[in-house]
This record gives sequence, structure tokens and C-alpha cells, in this order.
Amino acid sequence: MKKTLNLDLLRFHVTEAKQELESLLLEIRLAQGEKPAEAEAAFCDPREFREGRLAASLGHAYHHLNFAWNGRNKTMAEADAQFSRNEKFPRHFVRYRPRTALNGRQKA
Repeated sequence: MKKTLNLDLLRFHVTEAKQELESLLLEIRLAQGEKPAEAEAAFCDPREFREGRLAASLGHAYHHLNFAWNGRNKTMAEADAQFSRNEKFPRHFVRYRPRTALNGRQKA
């Protein structure tokens, strides 16, 4: 039996991850000295961008991406009931890593 994707759950969590990554990218740009657009000016303080902020931001994005994958076939109630399980990085994703020279898996 083919499971149905929960598009509402996917949309919510992918949107949250996207917003977090866009915010992170803005903070990186500002920390590099790029001048913010008027609408971005009050959004963040580039002086506060440090490793702890990076870890928190990436952790938040990972949470939503992991939850989207792990909860993809569950109702919202089922996904929320298994919150801790759903936010974990899927172990089988290791096989989906791109083959690059950096990880020694690139084909010659």
C-alpha cells in the first residue's frame, strides 16, 4: 500500500527551514559588510553573528527538514505525538550524499 504524503506538514516544515536559511544568509551577508536593504536593516545585528548563532540557526533548519522527512506520511497529530523521533536526522540519508572529491566517493 502506497503511503500518502502529508502536504500540509511538508509545506509547513520546508517553509520554516527556508525562512531560517534565508535569515542565516542575510546575517552572513551583513557580517561580511554588505549593506542591508531598507526592509532588512532592523532585521538582525551582524555583530551578534558568531558560531553559536550559526549552530542555532542550522540546528533549527535541520529540525524542520528532518521533521518534514520523518513525518511525511503522518497526520499532524501523529507527527506531533512522535516529536523526538521525527526531529532526528534520518540514518539512511547517508547513502544520498553527493559523490565529491571531498568525501572520497567521486568517480574518476
